Amino acid sequence: IECQYYRQLVEFRLAIEEINKNPSLLPNVTLGYHIFNSCGNEVKAVRSILQILSGTKEPVPNYSCGRKRNIAGFIGDLTSETTMISAQILSLFGFSQVSFGASDPSLSDRVAFPYFFRTKQSFHGSALAISKLMKHFGWTWVGIIGVNDSDMDDEPQVLTDYLSRDGICVEFTIKMSRYLDEILDGGIDRIGKIIKKSTTNIIIVCGKAYKVIVVVTNIRRMLMPINKTFVFSPSASVIYNNVDFITAVFDGSFIFEPYPVYPRETHEIIEFIYSTDPSKDPKDKLFENIMLTVCQCLSKDTIKNNVYEQLYNAHYTECDGKRTIKCVSTIISSLLAALSPNVHLAVNIMSQAIHEMHTSLREQSPERDREAHRYQYQVNIPYLAHILNNTDIYFGKKNEYQFL
Repeated sequence: IECQYYRQLVEFRLAIEEINKNPSLLPNVTLGYHIFNSCGNEVKAVRSILQILSGTKEPVPNYSCGRKRNIAGFIGDLTSETTMISAQILSLFGFSQVSFGASDPSLSDRVAFPYFFRTKQSFHGSALAISKLMKHFGWTWVGIIGVNDSDMDDEPQVLTDYLSRDGICVEFTIKMSRYLDEILDGGIDRIGKIIKKSTTNIIIVCGKAYKVIVVVTNIRRMLMPINKTFVFSPSASVIYNNVDFITAVFDGSFIFEPYPVYPRETHEIIEFIYSTDPSKDPKDKLFENIMLTVCQCLSKDTIKNNVYEQLYNAHYTECDGKRTIKCVSTIISSLLAALSPNVHLAVNIMSQAIHEMHTSLREQSPERDREAHRYQYQVNIPYLAHILNNTDIYFGKKNEYQFL
C-alpha cells in the first residue's frame, strides 16, 4: 500500500464532502459512492464494473436489482489497461467516465469511447514538448530508455515518431521489464554497457517514476563521472520525491512536469489530510495497512499480521500512544508530498456535469427534473464542455484535459 494511492482516496472523499455541503451545487441531490480497487488488474476491473451495474455481490451482466440506486457516472481508473476495459463496457451502457491517470493514446478514439474523458493527457502532448526541446537545443542524436508497465509500452514509440518529425535521430531504444527484480538482475549492467558504447550525450527516460528512480540511480553510478544528460518525460517525473535526494541523484537533468492548472495543494486538501487519524475512523482498513508497512505497527487482525510478516519478512510490534502519533505524523507527511493525479478535479468535473444536466432539464420542464433520472447517455460532451467555458481548462476534440 503506497501513500500516493491513499492520497487519491483522501481527495475523492474530500471532493464528495465538499459537493454535498455546497447548497448551490446539485440542490436536493446527495452524491453517494462505491469504491472498488482494481489493483491494476483487468479481471478485477471488469468484475467491479459489473458488480456496480448489477447491484449484487456476484456480477450479473444486463441485470440490476438496485432499483433505489441511480448511477450517475464513473471516476477512474488510474492505469490505462484497467481504464480501457472499463470504458469499453461503460460505453455500451452509455455511462460517462472520467479517468484521472490513463494516458494510452487509443483512449482518444471518440468512436470507440464516446463517453470517456480524462484529466491526464496522452503521451502525444509530452512527446511533442520533448521533441521541441531537443530541436531548440540542437540535440539531434539521442537515446531512449523506457521503464514501463504494459500500459505504457507505446510511449517510446510515440516519442520516436515525434522526434523523427523534427529531424532528430534515435541511436538506441531500450525497453525494460515491468518487474524490478528482472531489471536489477543483470538488466542494469546491460543498459550500462549500451550507454557507455553510445555516442549520444542525451538520454530520454520515460516510464513509471518509482522504477525510473531505481534504474537511473544505478545507471548514473555506473557512468561516473557523468557525461550524459538525462531528460525525464512527465510519466517519469521524480519531482515530488525528497528534494535532497533529487538534487544528489538527478543534478544536471531535465525533468518535465505537467503544468498544474488545477490547484493540487489547496487549504482544504491540506486541512483534510491533517485531520487523518485512525482513532476517528477505526474501520479504515487501508490506513491500518499503511501503518503496518510504514511503521510496523500491529493491527487487531492477527491473520493480517501473519500475512504481512510473511509477505514482507518483517517483525511487527504493538504501537503505544507515542509511537502511533509519530507513525501518523510520518504518514501525513508522505500524503502531503504524494503526487496527486487530479482525482479531485475528476470528481468535480463529473458533479458539475450532473448539475448542468439537472439545470437544463429544470429549464425545459420542472416536472421532468422531479422525476427519477436516468443518467445514461445524458451526462456527455455538451455538459462537460460547457462547465469549463469560463476557465483556462477545457476538453479538446479528443476529450483530453487541456489548458489555454
